[in-house]
Amino acid sequence: MRLTEEVISCLVTGSGKTTYLKQIAIITIMAHCGMYVPAEQATIPTRDRLCCRIGNADDQEHNISTFMMEMKETAYILNNATDRALVLVDELGRATSNEDGVAIAWATSEYLLKKRAMTFFVTHYPQLVCLANIYPSVQNLHLEASVSTASANANGEINYTHRVKTGA
Repeated sequence: MRLTEEVISCLVTGSGKTTYLKQIAIITIMAHCGMYVPAEQATIPTRDRLCCRIGNADDQEHNISTFMMEMKETAYILNNATDRALVLVDELGRATSNEDGVAIAWATSEYLLKKRAMTFFVTHYPQLVCLANIYPSVQNLHLEASVSTASANANGEINYTHRVKTGA
């Protein structure tokens, strides 16, 4: 996958999205520490912060629901993201209804676009891929999954391979 200078936001769909986001975060941190990254070639721009919203959990100790936790984390990211930030958002809006979730995810995406923060936005909402038709700085990516029976190990387990492809 190759991102150009014009692309500042990627909408990611498909199987294995959360793992992909975690890899982006780890590789960015490794590159910033001066470590080798697992790639034949990589250009990783310097970022001033890494903002992540991954996972869905509540905070029963403080009586905070999953939705409220999601909104607090998202508000923090929106208030602190800069044009030099790397923002990773995983499945925003899944702690509410589909209609509300799409609206929250869409509004958050547009706000991050206006801030020009490099964003990887993982979603299961097919409506969000339309952002690439509206904003030229948005690119749709999907993770293509294929089952490889030839790569089954000695225990007979099937290995799944994933490839990052452009498009919804």
